[in-house]
Amino acid sequence: MRKQKMILLECVLVMVFIIPCQGQLIQPEDLEYVGAFRLPDELEEIGWAWSGAAMAYYPGGDPEGPDDGYPGSIFGTGHNWYQYVSEITIPVPVHSPAKNLSELNTAVTLQPFQDIKGGLFPEFEIPRAGLEYLPAQGEQIKGKLYFCWAQHMGQGDTNPSHGWCELDLSNPQTAGAWRIGNYWNYVTTDYIFEIPQVWADAHTPGMYLVTGRFRDGGQGARGPSLLAYGPWNEGNPPAPGSQLQTAPLLLYTDVTSPDEYTLNGYHHSDEWSGGAWITTGDRSAVIFVGTKGTGECWYGFADGTVWPDEPPYPPVPDPPHDERGWWSTGFEGQILFYDPADLAAVARGEMEPYEPQPYAALNIDEYLYHIESSQQWYHVGAAGFDRDRGLLYVFEPLVDNDKSIVHTWRVKPGSTQGSPRIRLNVDVLQWDFAWVDRPSPRTLTISNDGDGVLEVTHITTDDSHFVSSLNEMNIGALESQDVIITFTPSGENTFEATLIIQCNDAEHPEVHVSLYGAGIVGCQGGEMGDVNGDRYIDIIDVLKVINHMLGIHVLFLDEACRADCTTDGAVDVVDALGLVNHILDLDICGP
Repeated sequence: MRKQKMILLECVLVMVFIIPCQGQLIQPEDLEYVGAFRLPDELEEIGWAWSGAAMAYYPGGDPEGPDDGYPGSIFGTGHNWYQYVSEITIPVPVHSPAKNLSELNTAVTLQPFQDIKGGLFPEFEIPRAGLEYLPAQGEQIKGKLYFCWAQHMGQGDTNPSHGWCELDLSNPQTAGAWRIGNYWNYVTTDYIFEIPQVWADAHTPGMYLVTGRFRDGGQGARGPSLLAYGPWNEGNPPAPGSQLQTAPLLLYTDVTSPDEYTLNGYHHSDEWSGGAWITTGDRSAVIFVGTKGTGECWYGFADGTVWPDEPPYPPVPDPPHDERGWWSTGFEGQILFYDPADLAAVARGEMEPYEPQPYAALNIDEYLYHIESSQQWYHVGAAGFDRDRGLLYVFEPLVDNDKSIVHTWRVKPGSTQGSPRIRLNVDVLQWDFAWVDRPSPRTLTISNDGDGVLEVTHITTDDSHFVSSLNEMNIGALESQDVIITFTPSGENTFEATLIIQCNDAEHPEVHVSLYGAGIVGCQGGEMGDVNGDRYIDIIDVLKVINHMLGIHVLFLDEACRADCTTDGAVDVVDALGLVNHILDLDICGP
């Protein structure tokens, strides 16, 4: 029986807290192209030729560099056969309308290419990789470089793929590898980027990274994927082979599914090679960079030859149309924009992971140097983001004697001054009962959905039985403030009042909240805790409280009175816990 009681206690503790995600969106026109820079010469077999699969911006890099507005450094993978990692400076990007490489500045090597994989992975035929930096988390004492590796092929593989290492590439002290939940490598292992901490604390607590992959042909998901994770929560480091907890934020269904939950405009030939959670001021967006198929889509050859599932097979076309794969009528370099509020809805369980869709897309081909054909694959590679300065860095492969170059966009600054907009979580506060002469609090949340500071100048009531904990306050853009409204009845009567809030919202300078309450001296029909009035305090009483909280069966006034163990005028999870503690002889329900 005691075990059953403890199971019930655990059930009572399961609560869902809905935290709204408000904010303005970064639009394609908010990305301002800055320019590009070249990469240094390195050993051809491990250097920057045929590179661009993974990138991470490091804000603490190049501390002795010039004060030119582009601090920090970039970690990136080199030649795709080996994908060693190097660290480079960030020179001032140059916009060359003629796309003249000689006009561009060149990065300098800070750390030469090293293999940071630490023997965790076998040799991959076509490796996929991701990189990201985060400062120290959990019990860590230093920031880490997070990575993932898996191979292009591997239907159904859920192999360990993720890890971390130190920033000293010559002594990386590699840790891992770990699985991302039980998800296929096809949806977990090609890019990693940071989740802003404020958003993560609200929606994916303790998980400040997202990872994902898009596999052409829809063999994992028919669109890009995002899965939040935080390995530091499960050890420092987690044990090799650990299956990390994860929260899916974006995951379309794969090609074998009977449904059609896909990215809008999806092509099997798409390629989403990087991403970033970009922010500036009060605006944000989750973006993916990649190559988008347009027009018709087929499996076969670029000249339109379709390769059938069964023989007879057509002859292979002559070069340059002899490479078999997924093709489209055309391809373009794109940046997709997703609304973080949609991902928040997924995290809260209000949307399915396959429901979010991009709200905008930006064609970036006009800035790229190596577009030689309308049917060219791989327009861009991985991305990194300098959050402090709003700078987005993107690899373009095979530009400079097969070396990549790095393009730079600046997110236009968000608003620091603007118009406040008040919003209340409720317009009525009601106390079904409250004990005479005992304060009974309720929480009112005042939010500012605007882009300027909300100045609340007065919070007053027209009845002294209702009192506000605050009379004035300032609330920043997209922030909220809780105010405690306390009802203290002076007798067994009903009380009504109006809470008046005055502020600098031009459209709503004064808003009202209706207040209703009833005072009681004592409960009728039984003792405190005996909710159903059968003279016993047992699990039936706990279940009645839980059903009341879930809206399954609303308690009558006398039942609610007896259920209010805390005598605060509300029947909630604390009262359910009080009843459980009473049953377990840990405490007494009531004053």
